[in-house]
Amino acid sequence: MFPATPPKWVSRESEILAMRLILIYLDSDTDAAAIHMWALQDETGIDWIAFESARKSAQLAAEAWQRWGRVDDARRMLMERLGELMPA
Repeated sequence: MFPATPPKWVSRESEILAMRLILIYLDSDTDAAAIHMWALQDETGIDWIAFESARKSAQLAAEAWQRWGRVDDARRMLMERLGELMPA
């Protein structure tokens, strides 16, 4: 579960980026993930070093969820939280 409120040092944009990156890794093969990553970096305009750091963290998180066999749970929780942060 996600905390009710993220730590003060986590911006809304950072939280959204992290969740989008994890979802890319959960739902894509290597080639598709690379294309999605390139598009996301272009969309956000984040410099390469910061983006690489976020990307690697997301990859490790997704691998952990996969290893635990909880991909569907992770996807559901991430989508719920994204819905809270980005209402339609």
